[in-house]
Amino acid sequence: MAGARGVHAPVHALSEGAAGAVVIAPGDTRGTVLIPEKRGGACCGFAD
Repeated sequence: MAGARGVHAPVHALSEGAAGAVVIAPGDTRGTVLIPEKRGGACCGFAD
């Protein structure tokens, strides 16, 4: 399945989301600040 999606490296998991999508787990957002003016066309920007 990974090879069919263009992933040719050993990975522990493969997302079923859209190609190019970013997923952030709740634990990854600690200390994260939303910066709307830096969103670059996305819904919001992120900074540490």
